[in-house]
Amino acid sequence: MMDKLNVVKKQCHINAAICKFKLKDYKATVSIADQALGLDDKLTKALYWKAKALRQQQEFDLALETIKKAMKVEPGNGDVKSEYQEIVNARDKLRDAERKKYAKLFS
Repeated sequence: MMDKLNVVKKQCHINAAICKFKLKDYKATVSIADQALGLDDKLTKALYWKAKALRQQQEFDLALETIKKAMKVEPGNGDVKSEYQEIVNARDKLRDAERKKYAKLFS
């Protein structure tokens, strides 16, 4: 009985995290994903949605750490691999923009 209850609780947390993400409430997405991960730290979907929300908050180091955990759990998951690349691209784009901004200040 408890196993079924935990499965339902995990799925509810993941669904709530997805809803909050779609509403662009990224802090709530991370918090709810963390609740799901408290029940099972290898929930790929919770790790995935947490990483997506962290990317949106420009928390790239933590997003990469989170998505790498998901990659260890499910190395063949295409969505996880794509999100890893999205995080890297977003981080690199921000770094390039900051370099250009500072280059103009000092030139």
